[in-house]
Amino acid sequence: MNENQPFKVTTTADILAYVPRTLGFQPRESLAVITMRGKQLSLSLRVDLPAETATPADYAQGIMDYILADTAADGALIFVYTDEVADAAKTGTNHYAKPYMAHVQALETEMERAGWQVRGGWLITNLGWMPFFCEEEGCCILQQHEEIRDSALNAHMVVTGHTVDEDPARSLIDPAFIGSDTAHTTIENAAYWLNRLDPQDFTHPAMSEARAAWSSALGTTPTEAEACELVAYLKNPAIRDRILVDILSTTDDHGAFLQIIAGRYESTPDWSRVEAMQTLLAHLLPYTPTEDRAPLFTLLGWITWHQGSSSIATAYMEKALDISSQYRLARLMKELIRRGGVPLTAMNERTSYGAYWRNKH
Repeated sequence: MNENQPFKVTTTADILAYVPRTLGFQPRESLAVITMRGKQLSLSLRVDLPAETATPADYAQGIMDYILADTAADGALIFVYTDEVADAAKTGTNHYAKPYMAHVQALETEMERAGWQVRGGWLITNLGWMPFFCEEEGCCILQQHEEIRDSALNAHMVVTGHTVDEDPARSLIDPAFIGSDTAHTTIENAAYWLNRLDPQDFTHPAMSEARAAWSSALGTTPTEAEACELVAYLKNPAIRDRILVDILSTTDDHGAFLQIIAGRYESTPDWSRVEAMQTLLAHLLPYTPTEDRAPLFTLLGWITWHQGSSSIATAYMEKALDISSQYRLARLMKELIRRGGVPLTAMNERTSYGAYWRNKH
């Protein structure tokens, strides 16, 4: 199979295999949407199922705020992943009732108002799957998960390296520590002197030194001493924020800096540099003691958020908060994602990581 060639989806099992493969994990208690351009699958979105207080209209409009970024779409597929049972099915009033039907119907209405056509919907549980919108005995038949695992598209995506984890947290980069017993002390000592200098300005010698060190390390495999130096820089919030912004752009324009921090950056990032930074962070982790890893996990989460995976980004923020429950940047980022924040780079097809990745592969 040639992974550079489009793969033809021919069965429902193919479609259901595509969702977790493209997300990178198996959705649980989630609603997923894949936009369509004619017969072509396009963008993928996963959100939590609605809370009890969420009205169907508000929930549907929130989803549309995301997917309308796909300006070329004219349709969508809807997937509800849950083990919940509709009240009418529990009482026997309607054996074919589906959970969250009001919210999904509200989403269907919003899509129709946008000129989109809902081209299919499915309910996926731990026991199997069935069409979501069916209301008759003949079509409400629970199909087995084996059909999805045995589908041609699932086999193709396995061959081409698309992996799936049952839990987003299991896809995180978190290698075992292989450094020396002095690594933590080395990092803390270096960070102490940086904080004494308090390098707030972009032109401060310590700030310039940190940026140069991180830039020079891209594409290399640092030693323990080099790793400790790079991690120590992240212990200073001002330097950490500057390194974080440098991942997307090395601009010294203060307005652009603030836009990037807030996820409001509209230009196309240098995605090859972003990937290089992601790799560098992965190389630093083995030499970083657990108690010093919160900044690294936060940066990895921030990268993943810009790449379009809020679920994995949240898992990284939680990883950082497990180490330091008051780590402010991770707390702010987790809350921003929880409120539905999506960076502009991910919402624009032209600037998105997905567009870069498809062209690269």
